[in-house]
Amino acid sequence: TGLRELFNYTPSHLRVKMNGVEYQGYFAIIGNAKLYGGGTMLTHKADMSDGRLDACILQSKDIFNFIKFLFGVAIQQHDYFEDVVYAQTKKLRIESDKPLLVHVDCEILGTAPVDIEVCPKKIRMVC
Repeated sequence: TGLRELFNYTPSHLRVKMNGVEYQGYFAIIGNAKLYGGGTMLTHKADMSDGRLDACILQSKDIFNFIKFLFGVAIQQHDYFEDVVYAQTKKLRIESDKPLLVHVDCEILGTAPVDIEVCPKKIRMVC
């Protein structure tokens, strides 16, 4: 079951380099929009028009901290936890010592390392 997998999962250590700082963690969401995966607000401070990416990095690999993080997401307070880094940047790099799958919009893009950069005004939206 999914719950069993959650408790048996061993996260991979990753490094996120942005704004001249290297952050250590086990889970990272990078976004340019507030909503993720059907309404979850992991990057709830994101603004698609500000020219910056929002990065949310969970630095603890403890399963109970991950569950606490999920509850924090539900009430949009996860970025106040001491084991969560929430920052904004124009570009970043994610690295891992082991192969780490990188997902973009629920599709597998490849493996880390990956460089991510915002490209302002590159897509014209028509509503």
